[in-house]
Amino acid sequence: MGSELPVDGTTIPWWHGLMTMPFNITSRLPVPNVPSGRAPNGASTGARSWGRVYDDVSVFRAGSALEAAQDLWGSPSWRASGSDLSSLRAS
Repeated sequence: MGSELPVDGTTIPWWHGLMTMPFNITSRLPVPNVPSGRAPNGASTGARSWGRVYDDVSVFRAGSALEAAQDLWGSPSWRASGSDLSSLRAS
C-alpha cells in the first residue's frame, strides 16, 4: 500500500482511510455523527461517538444532549443562506 491517498486534490496519510474500519467491520455499533460547529473556513464540523453493540438509545441521548447544549439549530449563523443554497438548485 502506498504512503498517501489522494483526496479532493490533496493527499492524506494512507492510515487515515482506516479510521472507520472497526465500525465498518462490526456494523452493529451505533455511531452517530452530531454537528459540532463550523471550522475557521466555514465548513461544518461533526463530533462522532459510538456505543455498545445494539445500545442505540445511549448514543442518541448523548448526541441529543450535545445538540441541545450547543443550540446550533437556533443560531441564524448556523443556517445556510440563500446564496449557500444556489449551487444546489436545479438548472
